Amino acid sequence: MILTAVIGALAALGVLVLARPFLGAQRSGSRIGARIRRPLVVLVAAAAALGVSALLLQSPPAPVPAASASSSAPDAQPTAPDPAAARAAARAAARTAARAAVAAAVQGVHRHPRRIAAHLSLARSYAAADRPQLATVEYLAVVHLQPGDPEANTALALAAFRSGRFRTAVRMLDVALRTRPGYPEALYTRGLVEAMGLNRPAAARRDLHAYLRAAPFGSHRTTVATVLALLDSRSRR
Repeated sequence: MILTAVIGALAALGVLVLARPFLGAQRSGSRIGARIRRPLVVLVAAAAALGVSALLLQSPPAPVPAASASSSAPDAQPTAPDPAAARAAARAAARTAARAAVAAAVQGVHRHPRRIAAHLSLARSYAAADRPQLATVEYLAVVHLQPGDPEANTALALAAFRSGRFRTAVRMLDVALRTRPGYPEALYTRGLVEAMGLNRPAAARRDLHAYLRAAPFGSHRTTVATVLALLDSRSRR
């Protein structure tokens, strides 16, 4: 506001300076005209000052730079990630990946219906997608094509063990170990069946220790140690 008033005054002063020669001009027989000229010039100067002030007041204010506006705002605190949302996103991504793997494996079986590797890949994909019944169907297809396949026989033996068919499970595991002696998954599964299903502690210890020798860093070593400790505690009673 003060700057606008100053600029308006300077405009009025400029009008007066420009009109000074006009005011000082002497014309014969024009006394009345001189009297009119002086207030007229003052009126024009005032109008010029008001016009300049009005233009300045109507002009929009200069925009505030984004940097200065942001610098005046308080520091924004980063939002902490939501653990539940992160877990849900991870589960959704895992489900999507599992479905994609199943679809690719299905196409592989369609292209090569008698290829063992294609059926095994599909069975693993179904198992990873938590579809155990379809995985069992594919393992059965493998056994039909190649009766001694160790992976398929071990997977079917584990399914039989879970359903309470312990002797059937042991027979399948025997076939797997005849085809591939020392196969860790078969040793582990047969040890579980002998310990938990058939109550054969000596045979169970033999197979479980054989598993630890075959796979000292295997994924089942914690379970094997637990089962062996349980068998030892039973023998001391």
